[in-house]
Amino acid sequence: VDPGFSLDGSAGAPLRLCTSGPEEEKLSGSGEWLEVWRLGELADLSDPTAPAALLKAALVVSGIVQLKGPNADPNAEAGARAEKAAVPPLEAQLASRVGGRLSVRTFSTLPHGSGLGTSSILAGALLEALGHAGGTPFLDPPLGP
Repeated sequence: VDPGFSLDGSAGAPLRLCTSGPEEEKLSGSGEWLEVWRLGELADLSDPTAPAALLKAALVVSGIVQLKGPNADPNAEAGARAEKAAVPPLEAQLASRVGGRLSVRTFSTLPHGSGLGTSSILAGALLEALGHAGGTPFLDPPLGP
């Protein structure tokens, strides 16, 4: 998890997500950065075949990104909730929660669907990293130094 600025100082998308590993090169949208500009682009987070679905879900669960406002219809589609509810735009949310743009990249050498629990392990590590990025680590004491 690192700030998403290029070396020449120009700013790209507010949010950049990437999953990579040996099998991901064969999957559509994997191994390459997925640039996210609007909240509605995160609406497919519950579709396991969507590019970077685990990363999108972790951003919402960690509280870094909020897709719905307090008065949103819970039965509406996620994209509709994000568009119609009173929530700040993606860029404003990232600015207030992590101080600006965000890039998240995961990597695994295990094949997708190996049954070894790598998704759950990755989700836990990702939530902890996002917690640190947002100033609210989930573990006490933290895992690392």
